[in-house]
Amino acid sequence: MRPLTLGEQQFLQLLSSRPCSTEDQVAVMYESSILARHEEGGRGNPRSSNDSIGRINNHIEKLGLAVKMVCLGPNVRYYALVNKLCDDVAKSFATSRGALEVAYFKLILEKIVEDGNSRDGDEPGTSRQSNYFAAGGKGFITEL
Repeated sequence: MRPLTLGEQQFLQLLSSRPCSTEDQVAVMYESSILARHEEGGRGNPRSSNDSIGRINNHIEKLGLAVKMVCLGPNVRYYALVNKLCDDVAKSFATSRGALEVAYFKLILEKIVEDGNSRDGDEPGTSRQSNYFAAGGKGFITEL
């Protein structure tokens, strides 16, 4: 496996400097690191940000890290560097809530996201249900 280019290293540093970034912010970071490096005569062809994130993930997976993307509704995407390991560092940032409390909170959030597209008293699942995404609409998590 080829090492990360200097532009990809800078892109990873920019991603890791924030808790999460919007898709637009990631595009600006990509342009300011990888594309800028390529224009300065850096090696390799410039890739899309998704290709670069995939290469970065291949390199950092052995460290238990990954760049993940969360999609909340149409065209609302957030990127974050996450720790995939259950180590002491991760545990120190974990919640003090019990498993049942966490499961209950997760269920509430899922219902808010699922039902967030109803408005004006429309019941979810009825023909009057609108396409308005009050709470971000349907969401999913993916790894690039």
